[in-house]
Amino acid sequence: PRSDWEHVSTVNFRLPTTREQECIVAVLKACDRESGYLRTYQSQLAQQKKGLMQRLLTADVRVKVDE
Repeated sequence: PRSDWEHVSTVNFRLPTTREQECIVAVLKACDRESGYLRTYQSQLAQQKKGLMQRLLTADVRVKVDE
């Protein structure tokens, strides 16, 4: 449900200090960077898998099976 502006305007909100906000931003930026690295890594692994599967299907690479 929606709140009435008159009610919301009377509520006090605690805001972090500027220093705390800067720390929060730094952590979020680090998370974004790490997420980007992981997406890139995942994409590279998918490409590698695709290439290996292609080599297996064309018999460029043989799998040794111990019986």
